Amino acid sequence: MNSHVLCFSQRILSTMLLLGGTLLSAQELPGDAVTAKTPITFSTEFASGDFDLSASSLVVGDFNRDGRLDVAALEFPFVTTDPGTVLINLDVPTQQASASYTVGPGSDEILTADFNHDGNLDLAVANSTGNTVSILLGNGDGTFRPANDIIIGGHPRAIAAADFTRDGFADLAVIDCIPNVKCNLLIYRGNASGNLTIWQKIGLPGAPNMAKGLMVTADFNIDGRPDLALVAGNTRAMIFTDNAFGKLQLRSQFTLPNGSVAGSMTWGSFNHDILPDLVFRVVDNCGSSCSFANSVYVFLNTGSGAFVLRDRIGVHQGAGASLIAVTDVDGDNIQDFVTVSQDHSNAFVQYSLGHGDGKFDPPVTVFRLPFRPDLPNNGGFVTPTGLIARDVNFDSRHDIADSSLDIGTEQAGWQIWANENARTNCPPPNSSRLQAKICSPAANATVGATLTVTGSGNSPAGVKRMELWVDGKKRFEEWNDQLRATISLTQGRHQIIVQAIDQDDSFRPTPIFVTVQ
Repeated sequence: MNSHVLCFSQRILSTMLLLGGTLLSAQELPGDAVTAKTPITFSTEFASGDFDLSASSLVVGDFNRDGRLDVAALEFPFVTTDPGTVLINLDVPTQQASASYTVGPGSDEILTADFNHDGNLDLAVANSTGNTVSILLGNGDGTFRPANDIIIGGHPRAIAAADFTRDGFADLAVIDCIPNVKCNLLIYRGNASGNLTIWQKIGLPGAPNMAKGLMVTADFNIDGRPDLALVAGNTRAMIFTDNAFGKLQLRSQFTLPNGSVAGSMTWGSFNHDILPDLVFRVVDNCGSSCSFANSVYVFLNTGSGAFVLRDRIGVHQGAGASLIAVTDVDGDNIQDFVTVSQDHSNAFVQYSLGHGDGKFDPPVTVFRLPFRPDLPNNGGFVTPTGLIARDVNFDSRHDIADSSLDIGTEQAGWQIWANENARTNCPPPNSSRLQAKICSPAANATVGATLTVTGSGNSPAGVKRMELWVDGKKRFEEWNDQLRATISLTQGRHQIIVQAIDQDDSFRPTPIFVTVQ
């Protein structure tokens, strides 16, 4: 067993043990469509091809802008004080890394954004056992420049990117923790050179978080500027909103229920309104007496700065941190979640289908990692380290990608599981640039007074929201890269626009005209 991976896995476990539409609602599914009771299945259409790889995180994007998605995975070093490596796999499902880049020690979180505003995706890597965040500027052809390190005071526990200063350059948020002391929220401003500079520093309460990645960005107050939510001191959720000067300010905060400890968090829109909501997977405070039971808490955004608890879903137990991602698993245009514990003994992947009102079905267990259909009686173990969702094969179904650390069974690495049977909607355009597509109705069609519009979007980084405009007025929007809505029109000629919103809030419309007789 590799000692560096055992150390990393034990650190994950032991540290945790210390403790709708106001515009228009989406169309109802017809009776013969996929229902909430139909199990969604996945296959390993893509895989890393190297099951001796210890991957501590991954991100998907079109780094060479050729219309096909690529993978950037972090190879965790054999010794935690040694440098990490970014492996670039172009045009999945390739099984061989096309390039590699050295980053700092203990690299365990990676994201993609355009920090120098040149139209190419860059990478940011948190180096957890060092005091740096590595920035790799993309050249647009799938290659990257050598890492330029941002030096921070402690160890990075989470990173997130958004254009807080609204100057066109992605900025970087870092939770910087001094071990056993405190954490600060640091904002680094992007610029044309790609040499990010400190912009803001905010002290955070409580002890350093034990789980990584407890920070997300979204426009929580719908003012057109990106905001930020995080967990501080393992139990306190804090929401910061962006002001007109590009500075973050605390808007609201709340403590997670029942003394639970956050293992992961993300955001989505769970009740068909335009407000981003929050979801947390936690380790319940009963500890070993309840076999380290885990729960998922869903908090809905009221729009006034407050978040209210809407649902609690019991998920598989796990004595450690966790991973959670939001996506539309079954293709009903309602957001669901996928989750897995980072406890290698309880690495069961589960999904829970949303109802569209903030409530969720009981979780469905899909499989245990490592997912090896070629080894049905697989007794191996891995430590999950990354979980993301995106339509990788452009069939309008949302696929799932994971990364994992090897703990001696040589079955870790990264995989992409293809969604096999969710309902399809509108196959998206390719990922070479930001694009929107209308699948129905056809351009210049003659239609009835009530019609269903289906559309989709894509981009190198991935579309986060779709909008429907009719005759210059917004009629519908949803946090998805797919759009499906039923609208009513008066007699005459009308312009329909489907618009895709990118991760950096840039947008691309596709217009057509229809005639109602």
